Amino acid sequence: LKLDVVSVKGGSHYVALNRPAPALQLVSAFLKEQPYNTSAKVDTELKLPKFQYWPPLPPVKRTEADRVYSLPGLTYTPNFKQYSGYLKSKKGNYLHYWYMESQGDPRNDPIVIWLNGGPGCSSLMGLLEELGPFRPNPDGRTLFENVFSWNKAANLMFLETPRGVGFSYQNMTENPDTEWDDTKTAEETADAIEDFFNIYKHLRSHRNELYLTGESYAGIYIPMTTNVLIDRIQVWGVVLGDF
Repeated sequence: LKLDVVSVKGGSHYVALNRPAPALQLVSAFLKEQPYNTSAKVDTELKLPKFQYWPPLPPVKRTEADRVYSLPGLTYTPNFKQYSGYLKSKKGNYLHYWYMESQGDPRNDPIVIWLNGGPGCSSLMGLLEELGPFRPNPDGRTLFENVFSWNKAANLMFLETPRGVGFSYQNMTENPDTEWDDTKTAEETADAIEDFFNIYKHLRSHRNELYLTGESYAGIYIPMTTNVLIDRIQVWGVVLGDF
C-alpha cells in the first residue's frame, strides 16, 4: 500500500474548484504513476464554436411584417386577415393602425377608415368596444367575436391620430414639434392614409371605394382630412355620427 499526501497551495477544501489546473495535473500524474510535478499533457484550449455565416435574410414586405398571425386571448378562429403596424406621416411622426380585411369580398369591398374623437381618444376604443370584429370579455384577458362587426361589409382600418394618441408616437429627435392643432392633425392623418395605400397597393389598383368614418370630434378631423386627401386619393364619402 502506497499513501501519498499532496498539498495544493490555495486549494482549500475544494481543490478542483479553487485550483483546477493543479488538480488536473495531480490526478493525471496519479493515474499514470508519474511524479506529481509532471505537467499534464492535456489540451486546455477553449473550443469555440465555428463561426457559421448566414446570408442576410431577404427584405420582408411591409404587408408581411405587419401581418397578425396570432392574437393573444382570441377565443375563436377569425375568417379574415388582419394587420397592425405604423404608417409614416410627417417626418418623425408614426401613426399606429390596425387593418382587418372584409369577411365578405376583400378584393372588391370598400375600405372604411375609422377615427375616434376626443380630441385624443384612441380609435382602438372603436375597434374593441364598438364596431370591430372582437370585444374583450369581462376577464380582461380574452376576446369574443362581435357578430355585428363592420368588417362583415367592408375592409376596416382603425387609425390612431393625432401623434401621441394610443400607440402612435413622435420621434422628438426627428421632429421636435410640440404643438398640435386640427390643421396639423388633418395633414398628418392624410399622409398616414396615403402611406397605407403605399403598403396595400392592391387596394388602390382594384379601385376599392374609400370612406372615412368616425364619431364625436372626428366630425372635425374627417372633413379637414378629406379636404387634404381628396387631391391625392379619391374619397367616395364620409360618415359622421354621434354613436
